[in-house]
Amino acid sequence: MTVKGLKIRKPEPDHRRTHQRVRRRSRLAGGEKWRALTRQEARRHVLAAEKLAKVVRKKGQRHGAPGTLSRIALKVYELLCNLAVVGQGRVEPSIAYMSEQIAATTRSIVRALQQLRDLGLLDWARRYVETDGAGHGRGPQVEQTTNAYWVKTSARAHALIGVKYRAAPAPLDFEAARAERAAQIRAYAQAQEEDDSPAMAKAAALARAGFSRRERDVP
Repeated sequence: MTVKGLKIRKPEPDHRRTHQRVRRRSRLAGGEKWRALTRQEARRHVLAAEKLAKVVRKKGQRHGAPGTLSRIALKVYELLCNLAVVGQGRVEPSIAYMSEQIAATTRSIVRALQQLRDLGLLDWARRYVETDGAGHGRGPQVEQTTNAYWVKTSARAHALIGVKYRAAPAPLDFEAARAERAAQIRAYAQAQEEDDSPAMAKAAALARAGFSRRERDVP
């Protein structure tokens, strides 16, 4: 099917659809690398976030404006820090739970989470879980579950309270992901090299160059 020279993919046939509402870039729940947080570290994190909120907000600028932290964002951050202390780093509350605990709308919670992430104080991963029920569509049946959250801080925030900054370890297994991606790229390049045509040789070279460039960008 084409529209003004553009190819539009036809809808997937019903017998090939899973009919599962899972958000993009979601990963199977389990295997998260949680980082335990002490009560003292949590207090320092919250204090540093409060100081940072005052610094990034300019005079006359409203709370929650782009690049700032709203009062709700600070409450969300404190709640997540407390959950990290109680759960030995395991933080996976639902949006509804945070909304109930802070007495704020779900929309305000979502905005607060994004504000914290923009300033490097929080990170999360979308997740799904497998279900046992018989599915309507093909393939394994899964459903969306709560996000996994990692409370973070920054050198800038800690400098405001005079505490030496200690970077937290990467929340996800980046090394395993990097190795898997490298194997895929090498397999693709090797397959292209089996063809002696200049076009295939060029494609293999571009594949290696693109992989090397991405490796430098991965934290």
